[in-house]
Amino acid sequence: MERFHSIAILVLLLVTAPAGAQTSVNDARQGLAAGDFATVESIIGGLSETALETRDFSELRDFYGALFVTANSDRFAQQGAWLAAYPDSPFAAAALAWTHFHRADLYRGTQFVGRTSREAMAAHREELFLSKDMVRRALSEDPNFVPALDLSIVLAQYLGGQAMVPAIVDHALDVAPDRHTLTLGLAALSPMWGGGFGEQLSLCKDAIDRLAEFDEEACLIYITFGSRHGGELRQRALAALEQSDDDFLDFARANAYLNEWREKPEAAEESMRILMATLGPNVSIDHFDSSLRTIAFLFKQPFFEIEAEEALLETLRERLPDDPQNYRILGRILTSMFDLVRPGDGPDQMEEANELWRAMLVHGAYLPETWRAGERLEGYQGNSARPALIGPYKVNQIYYSNHSPAELGSYLVYLRQMHKLASESDPLPPWATLSDLGDGVVLCPMFRAQRLYEHICDYRPDDPGCDGSAWNTEDTMGVKRIMTSADACAWERTAPIEELAFEPVPVSHFLSGDL
Repeated sequence: MERFHSIAILVLLLVTAPAGAQTSVNDARQGLAAGDFATVESIIGGLSETALETRDFSELRDFYGALFVTANSDRFAQQGAWLAAYPDSPFAAAALAWTHFHRADLYRGTQFVGRTSREAMAAHREELFLSKDMVRRALSEDPNFVPALDLSIVLAQYLGGQAMVPAIVDHALDVAPDRHTLTLGLAALSPMWGGGFGEQLSLCKDAIDRLAEFDEEACLIYITFGSRHGGELRQRALAALEQSDDDFLDFARANAYLNEWREKPEAAEESMRILMATLGPNVSIDHFDSSLRTIAFLFKQPFFEIEAEEALLETLRERLPDDPQNYRILGRILTSMFDLVRPGDGPDQMEEANELWRAMLVHGAYLPETWRAGERLEGYQGNSARPALIGPYKVNQIYYSNHSPAELGSYLVYLRQMHKLASESDPLPPWATLSDLGDGVVLCPMFRAQRLYEHICDYRPDDPGCDGSAWNTEDTMGVKRIMTSADACAWERTAPIEELAFEPVPVSHFLSGDL
């Protein structure tokens, strides 16, 4: 079953801006912060004019990616003030369009729809339509402004407008006849988004004569690897890739070296080189981590794994000032801290970790992984065996996963452990009080979770979370025996199952200071 994979990174920006672009970014960043929007307009106008003259739009795209594919409340407010000061500016409208799109991508997460909360989906859709409105506004002022044209292709993909993609790409290629424009269209017509190989190939053939840097073989390779086609098509693409030395197709080589080409003598070295080349402000963290694990396993490269991990973290920390509320960056940095921070460490380390987690809540509150990170952070502060404190994190993991059996099973394991602690420890450990382990925070939630888990797994027995590995049979039978003989928790034991569904604990609870 496919998870939802963000294409925001592929879309615009494997941003590794050249020195000139970085100077423009720094000047515009300062202009935005100072409210000097005339300077920002002048910088973008100059970049756009140069790009149109040279037909090289990479610096303009890099500029937008660095500054506006961001989750940054301060920057977002500056962009709003910029548009208010220059209401007819296609530059300001396109900037907000990309920011809204990035926020939409963050709200959506990567899980398939059945594991994504309705709140996440609603926020995702709202941001997408705000992005669409801004793109329309930008293109109404300048139909040839490339950052807006790029995003119009992407939004057609996200909002079910695949039928419009060929026409949009045709116009975009008149302005920006490069393979970046074409590959946006190819991604939009991927079978994963309702398109097909035939539509992709047709788009390629129509565009090839307008591109000096792309031919039919490159099209075949890009379509096959980019859209994960298999079978005979992949074999043809692999044969074509053997004959190509185009760096643009390194993403395909990386995939081949980790699969069919893993026995080639250069496989390890090339895999490592290509992976490190993907580092940049908008690096795909999940893809980088997954590829790194595979490389380390296949080619026995533990020292490279350490080197690459350090390089990734350095890249993310450099990106954080521009993208400070991107929970993917924050969560990855926090995970690395968990490997270094130990329970009882000093207040400075824990305060930094807590600040990172609180920033994750801005766009990640609707996702279970944010609440897992918060729970883990509580554990590092010595609170793992305090169910009154841990319970709200568990509840939000359950709710925002749409009551996933895996999350329910995890809560059951935890509560069963706490119940054993309360019933079998005499005296209780010094960190556990009777109120910590009382019926209201252990026994009753355990009964509730058990009934929900059993009901959902009866309905969806093939769900991976229902395979019995979430918790063992002894615990399952133990909870049932306790519930059968219990007098406490009458509502949890007898209420109609639909009434037992958990409701989310509001973010304010975790920020109240009363935890």
